[in-house]
Amino acid sequence: MKYMYYCQHQAEDYAKSILPAPKDYPLQKGLPKDYSQRFVKLCDLTRNIYMDMAKRPKNYGLLLVSLENNDFEQIRNSFYSLRRFPDTLISLFQSGKLVNNKLTVNVETFSKLIKKNRGNIATSVSKYELILSCLIDFGFIFSDFNGKPYGKNVKSFIVEFPDKPEMMNTIKDYVACWEVFNKNEGNVKIYHTWEYRQYDYFDYKLTASELPMKQWVVDDAIKYKSTPKLQDFSIALYEHSLMYKDIRFDGDFYYKNTRISRINQYGCDVFGKPVFKLSVKLPKPEKSMEAIYGSPETIQKHFRQDYEGTCYKKQQGIKCTHMLKWTFDGKVRSGCPMKCFVFDDFNLKLIPYYWWILELQYWFKKIK
Repeated sequence: MKYMYYCQHQAEDYAKSILPAPKDYPLQKGLPKDYSQRFVKLCDLTRNIYMDMAKRPKNYGLLLVSLENNDFEQIRNSFYSLRRFPDTLISLFQSGKLVNNKLTVNVETFSKLIKKNRGNIATSVSKYELILSCLIDFGFIFSDFNGKPYGKNVKSFIVEFPDKPEMMNTIKDYVACWEVFNKNEGNVKIYHTWEYRQYDYFDYKLTASELPMKQWVVDDAIKYKSTPKLQDFSIALYEHSLMYKDIRFDGDFYYKNTRISRINQYGCDVFGKPVFKLSVKLPKPEKSMEAIYGSPETIQKHFRQDYEGTCYKKQQGIKCTHMLKWTFDGKVRSGCPMKCFVFDDFNLKLIPYYWWILELQYWFKKIK
């Protein structure tokens, strides 16, 4: 199918990015023992709904931004408009009581939740009736629904999913996990390094208890469709970090409370697929020169380059107080900390050199 709008590609990409849940991942306390199998079925349903969004974006009320439009803000809001579906689903279950696989929704509570606008065009689901109409196509039933918003004379309505009634409990438990995450993010370890990670719906981790950190690294590689080479590099980079004292990883690498490195998104293509690079934070590059001179050319070349021309403030004729300076091969180089020392060579053999550079910069020690 030939797409006309960004949201179509974005919806298809989101469907494909929903992570496969491991067979026996540790569940949050209170969830049924078979919840992991139930959650797989919920993810199958949501994938199908997102693929339907790609085919019928107008039916879901998505923001229709033409593929010919290069306005980044509009493209980003187009992606955010995909939230209309999960926001509606979550609001339904936050507004009702589930008894015998029938959800009785309080209209007043639901209306307030669904119309709550946090200042972003895409986070307000004002035309929720479009979402309900589409959910009917997938087997949901809404009592007293005629394709229009519920009026003030309707106090409540019932939601059912008769083909698979157990799905109602699955969604209810998922929404309860989402509420825990949303109200107290510290109780559920979800990455917040990148903006688009902050609104990952239908991630099995929302329903999981603590997972091994390596699982997070593996899942990130799957979710953001990095190349097999980058996937292997991400895992190896994390495993190498375990050699050092006071290094922690939560999506970024930290030495004590200072962020020192991360594999980060540096731009993305028009369909929202990110381009990754490894950035290292070197506030005093001269301290790492022994390691830099001892590194292969693929690393050295970044320190041979002068980045001063990439500084936004410099381009605007404004003095930049954060400019870095270092001497390499007898010449003084300079550049903006946000632009310097960003690497796109993910050869596994380079990992010890990257860590050597950081080791000299921050003087952290290896675990004996």
